[in-house]
Amino acid sequence: MEKLKDIFAKFNDILSYQIYDSENIHITVGTFMSIVIAVVVVTYLLRIFHNVVVKKLPESDKNKFVSIFSFLKYLFYILVIIVILHTSGVNLTVLLTASAALFVGLGFALQTLFQ
Repeated sequence: MEKLKDIFAKFNDILSYQIYDSENIHITVGTFMSIVIAVVVVTYLLRIFHNVVVKKLPESDKNKFVSIFSFLKYLFYILVIIVILHTSGVNLTVLLTASAALFVGLGFALQTLFQ
């Protein structure tokens, strides 16, 4: 039992290792592991969702769904990374403000796609 506690303590030390540390931002190995695990989980969930929806769509709608799905896929990846970085203490206000213009442009592009 003592060996198990030692193993968990060493594992916790590895995950707590500070890669970047400042007054408000604390990025550790655990932060990067969280990003990798979250991206892998989102990838598998998106694949399952894609396969289920594509099977039910008629052939004419599959191409539209593929283009919309590729946009949504990257949106989910960005959201996952933003949430994890925010919980790590990274101030994302400037990044989110700058991306607002990009999202307006993407909205216009999607509107044109559906017309």
